[in-house]
Amino acid sequence: GFLIGSILLLEVAETGTLDAKRFWIRRFFKIWPCYFVFLLVNSVHRLIRFPGGFAKRAQDLVIVTWPNWLHIQNYTGYWGSPFGHTWSLAVEEHFYLILPITLEWILVKRPMKLTTLFPRILIAVILLCPLSRLVTALLYPEFNFWIHQAPTHLRVDSLASGVLLAWFVVRAPHKLDWLRAWSGVLFVVGLLTFLTAFIISRESFFVYTLGFSLEAFGAACLVCWAWMESNNASKYPPPRLLRSLTQCLAYVGLFSYSIYLWHEPYGQAVSLRLYGVHGSHYDYAMRMLVFIIGSVVLGIVSYKLIESPFLSLRNAWFPALKRDGSRHERSQRAAHLAAPRAQAASRGNV
Repeated sequence: GFLIGSILLLEVAETGTLDAKRFWIRRFFKIWPCYFVFLLVNSVHRLIRFPGGFAKRAQDLVIVTWPNWLHIQNYTGYWGSPFGHTWSLAVEEHFYLILPITLEWILVKRPMKLTTLFPRILIAVILLCPLSRLVTALLYPEFNFWIHQAPTHLRVDSLASGVLLAWFVVRAPHKLDWLRAWSGVLFVVGLLTFLTAFIISRESFFVYTLGFSLEAFGAACLVCWAWMESNNASKYPPPRLLRSLTQCLAYVGLFSYSIYLWHEPYGQAVSLRLYGVHGSHYDYAMRMLVFIIGSVVLGIVSYKLIESPFLSLRNAWFPALKRDGSRHERSQRAAHLAAPRAQAASRGNV
């Protein structure tokens, strides 16, 4: 949410307009090549290796995979999708579609109210999503992942929180000045909010209603902390060890999308093939270690062979917008605050 919100809001701040089609094309080059290769590889694998006649396998494959080709798998996963982990990618795809349309509508219909209407819409989404989760939980008391956790309308509040933070950074950074003295608190609070994901079952009523809001708040705290540190806006710089750790995580983040795609089922397949299934806690820990390493290796290979070449094509055919002098001067403050975002865009990794 913060990443995409920063890209779009900076364009609006510097040009007064938004080229949604261009944004979508650049997103397509980032997301779709790896995604569709992943679907094709999995489909071929299922056709070759799964039991039953070829015609039956092909029919079953079409039935369970067609939602993935339309990016609605987070609403149909309970039908038996073999790519269950891609539910979150469907949420992102819907977000990529809705956010630029909302911004363009405001710029065309209510341009003078951009600075007030847009953040109000974000706040409304942030408040309505947990309410929707509560209503869903009351209507369907027995937990079901595809009903309570995966649908876009129940999860988009976390993305809206990131966009709202991006709005403050780009449009009203002075309103975040008071947080400079609290950067360390933001970091600690952000980490603590995720404890619920480790100590409480996701089937708990609290987790899939208010717990997701708590985690969205924690993520916003961590992103705000990272933004302040990257712009030297924090009053208390972090220890060198913590800075080194975040730099390592940022490097892994370069391959995170490809890791995300291939970690399931192929990361699991690697761990099962190399280590097998065993019962003790030690064996489980070792298999998880193999699983993590295997997933990262698969992600790096996918990035090198698929993602990176298509990003190079995208940056050649649809390069990042260049700022002219006059517009840059008018938005110098916003551009300075979003410098890390601009640097990543210039490297073509966004």
